[in-house]
Amino acid sequence: MHPTEIGPFRVVEVLGRGGMGTVFKAIDPRSETERFVALKLIRSDSTGPASPEFMSWRSEIEALSVLDHPGIVKLVDVGEDGSSLYLVTEFVEGKTLDRHMRLAKPGLAEVVDLARQVAQAIAYAHSRGIHHLDLKPTNIMVREDAARATVLDFGLARLSGLPGRKHDPGFSGTVRYMAPEQLDQDGSPVGAASDLYAFGCILFEMLVGRPLYSQDDVAEIMNEKSTGVRPPSWEIVEMVPTALSRMVKRSPGMSRRRATGPRQESHGIFPLA
Repeated sequence: MHPTEIGPFRVVEVLGRGGMGTVFKAIDPRSETERFVALKLIRSDSTGPASPEFMSWRSEIEALSVLDHPGIVKLVDVGEDGSSLYLVTEFVEGKTLDRHMRLAKPGLAEVVDLARQVAQAIAYAHSRGIHHLDLKPTNIMVREDAARATVLDFGLARLSGLPGRKHDPGFSGTVRYMAPEQLDQDGSPVGAASDLYAFGCILFEMLVGRPLYSQDDVAEIMNEKSTGVRPPSWEIVEMVPTALSRMVKRSPGMSRRRATGPRQESHGIFPLA
């Protein structure tokens, strides 16, 4: 059973559950059309100011409150419901990027257009001093009404100049898209170039139909990234047009060199922005 109401919002269904809480599809009765929204409810036992869940909730609020771009999900509301915290964003009707690629099988022109949209959204976030740091296909939605990409989930986002979150087992699901400096335990700086690394991995996957790092062993992925050893699937990129192949190869390889600077000019780094 799930609650029927959270704050002023009427719950419709559960969209997903995770370690940090539950995401619901809900109705905002305050809007003229009673629009659908996505409501993320943080577990009531995880709302202490030092908890990862609270930090993620606060990070997403801080990021989305300063971002206004058609390619980035919009913040609707935040609040408390009893002892639980919640965050509400627009509801994006569509499929995650990985499902869209698998089911729609878009041609090269649409792939490039979707990638450009993601690059533009992230470049805009960087121009506002926000680094996403958790880019992956499941955090990008392709809208049903048009082939428009929307970037979601800024729960790990950081402002320019602040240290990033180090890797721990709780974030193993995104390791294949994380830049080497995000996996380091020595406090290496993270930032715009870390997002560029993830973008390169996503672009590779969009073009060749499989992840750059396909194995599930976290230790192996971390070793390959830290030593610069390219996985066997890298050679498949030779099958795509030369210009795009060059972009994909450049993106992950740039990350270590670029991440050492205090701030990056994303419009120059992102090849499609």
